[in-house]
Amino acid sequence: VTEGFNLTGNIKNLEVSLYAPVNNDWFSAEFELVNNETGSSQIFDMGVEYYSGRENGKFWDEGSTSSSFLLENVPNGNYHLNISSMPSRPSSPLRYPFTVTVVRGVTEWSDFWWYFFWISLFPVLILWRQERFEVNRWINSDFSPYHGEDDE
Repeated sequence: VTEGFNLTGNIKNLEVSLYAPVNNDWFSAEFELVNNETGSSQIFDMGVEYYSGRENGKFWDEGSTSSSFLLENVPNGNYHLNISSMPSRPSSPLRYPFTVTVVRGVTEWSDFWWYFFWISLFPVLILWRQERFEVNRWINSDFSPYHGEDDE
């Protein structure tokens, strides 16, 4: 159980990051963000895994020693985290020290890029239709600036 912390601000996103120095292993934890005033909670899981080795004289690696989870629309208030960690093997004790970082007011860029994509569709469609109109208008002209497949 972490110490209590206050969340304030206009941007309600909350990013929880996990780091564990795993090597050819994995580490997983269950998190519960608890509002100390209302008792409401949000539960989520995070894990990290990192594997590396050498095969046929070439080095390979996959995974990462860190991960993050974004919680949206977390109201202002006083909170704490309950963390339950799990070792990679049931018979082995927990071997990895881990670090948890909580950051408030994280901008989520995926919304921006979706809006940009949808807003860009209209001008692209207009330009495409204008181009098609001009090609069709000049299609039977001997002086067409557009070269067709038959022109050589």
